[in-house]
Amino acid sequence: MFWKLINPITIAIAKSFLHGLISDNIVVLYFKGVKTRKDYAIPVSYLENPEGGLSCVTDRPFIWWRNLINNKNIQILLKGKLLNAEV
Repeated sequence: MFWKLINPITIAIAKSFLHGLISDNIVVLYFKGVKTRKDYAIPVSYLENPEGGLSCVTDRPFIWWRNLINNKNIQILLKGKLLNAEV
């Protein structure tokens, strides 16, 4: 229940001119559910790899990440920019 309140606020900040407050730690993943084709927007913590890639961090009990297994192309909102990305 906590995340249903926090996630929309985090996404709104990430889309706004205030994104600098969270952009060093948070990226928003945009993807479709594999079975339902429902649109998801999930803010997650990330680390930048020296090669330029990103590693996202989440808590395993939340199962949204299973949609990424068969969903190789997604969009991400990183530092105020919407980008295409590969999983």
